[in-house]
Amino acid sequence: MLSDSDQSVDFSVVSVPNQQTHGDSVFPYAIVCNDENIELSSYTNWIEENSEELQEFANKHGAVLFRGFPLKSAEDFDAFVTPFGLPNFSYSN
Repeated sequence: MLSDSDQSVDFSVVSVPNQQTHGDSVFPYAIVCNDENIELSSYTNWIEENSEELQEFANKHGAVLFRGFPLKSAEDFDAFVTPFGLPNFSYSN
């Protein structure tokens, strides 16, 4: 179960339109942030704390959809994905 040991992230696992069910799996697995005023450091710490489990959800469900996290710039998005520890890649040819 996803943890929130410091209670800094208020989130819900939700159903989304056109979500598919296959056995005990849904696609995509959707997580919604319920706090539009959350600080960047709070949700990046939460992702770091839960990155292994979030990656397991992606493997099981095929994708994890994050909604409602206040990403306002490319830098915010980079800060959001960095805690997963995945290799970075560029879009250049």
